[in-house]
Amino acid sequence: MVTGMFQELFNKKLSGVEIKPYIKGEEFPYEHTSSQYQLIIFLSLGCSACIDFLPEVNELTDDDLYSLTIFIAGTNEEINALKEQLVFNCKVISISEGEKIERYKVPTTPYLYLLDKNMLVINSGKADSASDVRIFLKESNLI
Repeated sequence: MVTGMFQELFNKKLSGVEIKPYIKGEEFPYEHTSSQYQLIIFLSLGCSACIDFLPEVNELTDDDLYSLTIFIAGTNEEINALKEQLVFNCKVISISEGEKIERYKVPTTPYLYLLDKNMLVINSGKADSASDVRIFLKESNLI
């Protein structure tokens, strides 16, 4: 049986549909924030790189330049257990795999979007670790 990230890739190949992420300047479907920038990271519990990334999330919450939100594809029970175990210092939202793809246009995980205060996409990309996210933020001229 095919699961997790391989399931996503298998389904994309089978359906012939390529998931195209939101591009620079497009409005992202998320609530407005008082922060100048919003960093949104998408993870999936069926993805080994995401599982490895989870303990590093709090390393990214110390920066006042942006507000961090984590969207995790998994059940509410799984997400609640993670919240208790890892005690995130940011907002964590449970979403379905379908919602991750259809609403948020996430082509793979881990994946992130950097948004401005009006929820317009500044940049997006793949990042497998906190250090990858810092490189992404530097390339986005945020740090």
